[in-house]
Amino acid sequence: MERLQSQMMECDHDLNVIDKSYELGSRPLVFITHDECTFNSNDGRMKIWLHENQAPIRKKAGEKGLHVSDFLTPVGHLDNRKVCETLKCGGDVWCTSDLLLEQLKEKAIPAFEASFPGCQGLWAFDNAKIPQRYAPDALQVGNMNLTLGGKNMVPM
Repeated sequence: MERLQSQMMECDHDLNVIDKSYELGSRPLVFITHDECTFNSNDGRMKIWLHENQAPIRKKAGEKGLHVSDFLTPVGHLDNRKVCETLKCGGDVWCTSDLLLEQLKEKAIPAFEASFPGCQGLWAFDNAKIPQRYAPDALQVGNMNLTLGGKNMVPM
């Protein structure tokens, strides 16, 4: 990351882009992070009416909630939050790598190219399970047998 620092686009405290010279023939790099969070029912409710001898019981199971997926740049939300996706989640509906990939291809990349013409994006994703995606034939340790035989054994 240090060797890329000289090519990174920089902003001042007021989020104005700082003019600087870049290496000849290279495009400025814009650091873009993927930001995601999930809000469940009963999040944030601070006050409720109870009898003085009762304690609040808050159901925190992931049954119903909202999943928010957005992209951040050095100057704020990508395309002024027009790239942001909100998904009602719970039960059988959860954010998947396919939905994230669709958001990236259909909204985020075109918005980046329109907002930062002539620049190159350096996209960063966290280590959550949602962005992880493997090829259908990828070897994964969690799917391998510890002993000979079994459903994952390849015939010789």
